[in-house]
Amino acid sequence: MARSFQALIPRLRLHAGLTLLLYVTTHLLNHAWGIFGLVALESSRRVFLSFWRHPAVFWVVPASLLIHALLVSYKLLTITSWRRLHWNEWLQLGLGLLMPLLITSHIYATRLATILYGIRDTYSYVLLSQATIAFDLYLMLVVVWLHGNLGLMAYLWHKPWFSRIKQPLLIAQIVTPLLALVGIVVAHREVNQLKQDPQWLAQVWQFANPQNIDVATATAEFMGWFGSGYLALLLGLGGGRAIILRLRRKHYLIAVEYKGIASVTIAPGTSLLEASIANGIPHAHSCGGRGRCSTCRIEIIEGVKSLNPPTETELRLLKRFGASGDIRLACQTIPTAACVVRPLLHHHDRSLPGAPTMISHGADKQIVIMFADLRGFTTLSEGKLPYDTVFILNQYFQSMGQVIEANGGYLDKFIGDGIMALFGLDGTLEQACHNALAAAQAMAYQLDVLNQRLEHDVNEPLRMGIGIHCGHVIVGDLGYKRAKHLTAIGDAVNIAARLEEATKTLHTQLVVSRAVMQHSALDLHNLALSEIPIRGRTQPLEIYSIDSAKSLVLVPLTLNT
Repeated sequence: MARSFQALIPRLRLHAGLTLLLYVTTHLLNHAWGIFGLVALESSRRVFLSFWRHPAVFWVVPASLLIHALLVSYKLLTITSWRRLHWNEWLQLGLGLLMPLLITSHIYATRLATILYGIRDTYSYVLLSQATIAFDLYLMLVVVWLHGNLGLMAYLWHKPWFSRIKQPLLIAQIVTPLLALVGIVVAHREVNQLKQDPQWLAQVWQFANPQNIDVATATAEFMGWFGSGYLALLLGLGGGRAIILRLRRKHYLIAVEYKGIASVTIAPGTSLLEASIANGIPHAHSCGGRGRCSTCRIEIIEGVKSLNPPTETELRLLKRFGASGDIRLACQTIPTAACVVRPLLHHHDRSLPGAPTMISHGADKQIVIMFADLRGFTTLSEGKLPYDTVFILNQYFQSMGQVIEANGGYLDKFIGDGIMALFGLDGTLEQACHNALAAAQAMAYQLDVLNQRLEHDVNEPLRMGIGIHCGHVIVGDLGYKRAKHLTAIGDAVNIAARLEEATKTLHTQLVVSRAVMQHSALDLHNLALSEIPIRGRTQPLEIYSIDSAKSLVLVPLTLNT
């Protein structure tokens, strides 16, 4: 029962937060209609209220606000270590603590005043009632908007499809409150002009506040009581947290051994990630311990039965990476008895010479993978001295490597006479697809130059096949000591290798997946789309088979990267 509740808490907090964010978004869009004048703003308000104050819906926002506040309070009471919080979580927490003061004042002066005193909270009345109402409205909504969007971004950050919507979402997050500000300011100016007419002013007050209630004074008195109560609540939460932590410290009964690192004792209810952070044990946690990435995963060496069972979210994430039953996420794992564990990813950054900045323990990232291979080189090199073969290969690797790096690619490795390159370690996926295709075209031209240079060293011109695919992979440092280097692993890498192999059977120089082409700036009308089976996949893959990469017609990108 308790475990089910623990698993339900993040989901309830998320859905309550999303509901509140939707409410604030529609509220901001309502304010934006003020750009077209006070009449348009009032008309938009009627549409807004017809939904949110409908008998079937009016309870949703208060209920979501209550649930969200209670669950956040529970989190503040039970969190073991503040050091696990990122800067954006600190900002979100600070805004969240400020929100009740701003929201309650607005709710009392509008919704509660409507219920208690029969006030009609039209925009004309609200903008007339306080001199600083435009600033107060905007401050309140922006604080709530920023708080909600920080939570939304944290939730979406590790979603596979997030990179596709990140830029439009960021634009919407910036533009929406700006439009609302302009709408409020324009409407406020119009109200200031209209109130010079005594007849208009009397009509507004008679319609909105027929009993002439002093709502401003009532609101100030209520907020005095509320502010005192809210301060007492915060002090109570702080005291309650101190008591809980002290009780836990008296019952450090659970021993956790980090194999080969340290042995610690922790309080019941402490996750293994919190235990690592509290005891200064290096432990990666890219998503801040929210169960949205796999960087904090650990191997359970002893005591599998002493751990809480994994939640559906954890199982889904571990299944995605093919983890075995003894692998868990430290942020979701709470021991109930002694156990022995080993962190699989170490928490330290180390940049490789010539490589883009990348966290060494690995990151889930959507990139473009290219495989290129010389055709028939084994036969071509027969009868040659090993030195001659090495010379030709080095000429080929140098020429292609320079072209790949010149087009924003990262040379992952040389495999025999093949090359693996990565695009998009920095920048957008669209730019990465464009760069990979530009590199393939440049490689085709460079191969002609290389063949002219080697015409007396090879019996026939060098030929190559190139396969390009994009997708989500894990990018990080793999290997040991001097053999460690930045690379990528995942299904997308295997598919790119299969596409390079397919150039042999299709007798073409370049095979590109449809996913890459869709993110590029190429005109696809003259290219034939086909399907090929991919070993290890039940469904065929849609690809474009191109006889020569030199035939590609690339259009310069206009994206900011």
